[in-house]
Amino acid sequence: MLCANTFLMMYSHLEEFLYYVKKIYGQEQVFSNSGSLKRFKEIIRNVIGLDLSQDRGWEFICDYEKVRDCLLHANGRVSISKDKRDLEIIIEKSCGQLSIKHDRIGLSGKYLNKISNTIESFIERIETAVSA
Repeated sequence: MLCANTFLMMYSHLEEFLYYVKKIYGQEQVFSNSGSLKRFKEIIRNVIGLDLSQDRGWEFICDYEKVRDCLLHANGRVSISKDKRDLEIIIEKSCGQLSIKHDRIGLSGKYLNKISNTIESFIERIETAVSA
């Protein structure tokens, strides 16, 4: 549970950061109807000037958003997640950092470190672009 809660806290930190980027720099920009982090992609491109279309960090962030949705909306149960097949692929690609035990997604400390590093790097890139 500690890993799942830490993961959710880091995700919330990133979402809140992106919300403030939008509030401060992208006031004129309109969100898409999506509630996902992808709603910030256009703001980051149009206002900040970062193209995320081929960005591996952004792709990883979009992947772990599906893990977040599974934890919150399906109580970690992969079989009833709306993104079941996507989650299975993400888990397969994780090199053992994610697992399924008793139908529940499991997160390792290495996965949390990877998320932390990805978020830190992503936030630094945005801050650097904003201050340039």
